[in-house]
Amino acid sequence: MIFAVCVAARQVDFVRAANITWADWTFTLLVAATGWAAFAFAMRGLLSGSMDHRPLPRAVTLLLLAACAYVSLGLVMDGRHRDLPVWLFLPAVVAFVAASWMDPAGRVRTLLERRATEETLLAAWLALSGMLVLFSEGVASRLALGWAASCTALGLSLLLPLVLQSRRNQRPTQHAGR
Repeated sequence: MIFAVCVAARQVDFVRAANITWADWTFTLLVAATGWAAFAFAMRGLLSGSMDHRPLPRAVTLLLLAACAYVSLGLVMDGRHRDLPVWLFLPAVVAFVAASWMDPAGRVRTLLERRATEETLLAAWLALSGMLVLFSEGVASRLALGWAASCTALGLSLLLPLVLQSRRNQRPTQHAGR
């Protein structure tokens, strides 16, 4: 509960300071609402002890990954852009990590069933862009460290279960001929 209150307060500060046009407001509020919805879904799964093999709805996943990838693209390509929305995406990061931790096999099964190429590519970009932003901003900035950690955690929460599953599937075929 304290986590939610602290993050919400930081989000309100970010939203008031970072938005100018109605498009900015709409996009930011949509991302914040979707992140909190994902957070609530993941917390419900954690408290019940099961994610029901549906870690997060696809629309929520794509919206949050695309929004984070868009912001990361701006941060990597334009060195003057210094707005690191760590607090805006933090509920989504926690939700993705929790969903991945609770049921990694369910996460993999869901991604493979829906042939989640878009999600996989966005997750790979986020894992890479987190490190690129950290490289360009430097490790002295706490916000840059937070953004790099957020992007990396968001990307790896989708990629690591896939990698672990592919390693499990690869081992039996290597020893089948012996």
